[in-house]
Parts: sequence; C-alpha cells; structure tokens
Amino acid sequence: MRKPRPEVLVLLLLLVVPLAGCAKPDASTDAAGDTGGAAAAAAATDDGAEDAADAADIRALADGAYFGLVRSQVLPPEGSGTRSLRRSGKASAELQPSGRFMVVGSLEEDADAGFAAEGDFAGGGWSGGSDGVELRIAPGGAISGGGLAGGNRMTIEGTLTRRKLDLYFELELQAPSAGGFPAGTRFRFGYELWRPYEGGAQAAGDDDCREVVYRTKLVPNLSGGAMGMVQVPECRY
Repeated sequence: MRKPRPEVLVLLLLLVVPLAGCAKPDASTDAAGDTGGAAAAAAATDDGAEDAADAADIRALADGAYFGLVRSQVLPPEGSGTRSLRRSGKASAELQPSGRFMVVGSLEEDADAGFAAEGDFAGGGWSGGSDGVELRIAPGGAISGGGLAGGNRMTIEGTLTRRKLDLYFELELQAPSAGGFPAGTRFRFGYELWRPYEGGAQAAGDDDCREVVYRTKLVPNLSGGAMGMVQVPECRY
C-alpha cells in the first residue's frame, strides 16, 4: 500500500478543508449505537425547539467549540495502481463571534487536516470564502459550499446546531499531485463533532471534557491562501 506523503496532506489542506470516510457520517448510529437510537431520538425531540431557535440566527451559535472525530479516505481512480487509504483522529471546530469559522483535525500530525475561513453574519446566516471557494451556513444550520482551488474541485456540506456539527468534504484532483496521486483521486473527510456540556460529547463516546483551552496552531486558509496562526480549541480531560 502506498502511504500518502506528508506534503500531500499539506497540499490538500492548502487547497481547502478536511472531512469523512467512505460514506457521509451517520450521526444516529455513531453517537448512540444500535441500542441507543430510541433514547437519542427522544433527546433530540426534547431539545429540538431549542436547537431550532438557535439555528434561526447562526450568530447565536458563535459562542462555543465542538469536539469529536475526523475520518478520512483517499480514493484513487480504478486502474491507477494506487490503493485507497483510511485515517481517523480527533478534531475540533468553532464559529467565532468575529466571523471566523475553523475546523481542525489531526490525522498523522497535529492540525494536519483542517481549515480556517473568514466570513460575515448576515440575514440570520453566515458566508465566507474567496478566490473561487465559497462556504455558507444557512439560518437553519445547513452548510454548503465548494468551488475550485489550485485547479482542484471541492464540495462541502453539513449541518450545524447548538449540540452538534456534522461536516462532509470532498476534493477531487484535476491533475496529478506533487505527492504522486493521479488525476481523479478523491480525498474525503468527515467530521462528527459535539459541543461539550450540552449532552453530546458523552453520547459520541468521548470522555468528559473538563475544560476548554486554546492553543495557537498553523492552520490553512480555506481558499488556499497563506497559512495563519489561529487559536484552536482543545478539550482537557
């Protein structure tokens, strides 16, 4: 199996975002398991009104961080002779009052799978991105976006609520990469993140988050611009 060289991951992050495995995350299965679905559904019903009220204006969600997992998969085109790869690791995200939206994961190295995007709140939602890449969060919490960066095509979608962030991202190479991946290779990343103290982190199988702290890390810009030093949230257990 050919292992992706570190510069390939860096290249991908400079182009954009990180997220999921072979399929888009199934929140109910991963969070509660087969035997906990009914309980999770009941909790979701009880909390639905609060989440709906928060989602009516995304700015109301810009006051806390989310923590969980990132799962990745590399899918070279058939017949290329390069085998697929899977990775997983911890991740965090935050929509900040300043308008910055960051999603940062660690697969092989610290903060090697993530992005930061500058944006603005308007009309109950949020929008950001530049240079051919757009990202939007609708008032209801639906996340959508994508475009072209460095000649490669990307798609972003997901959902943001007070308790949870699900984000799916796919990037497809339009030309061979410097790391040896052929054109047509797809990089898929999926984030399943919960906000601690809201009853989600424990349901997701994570340990109790004792304290949220911030560390300065070098994080790529969503649109492929210069990397910047960003305050990234982490959980202390």
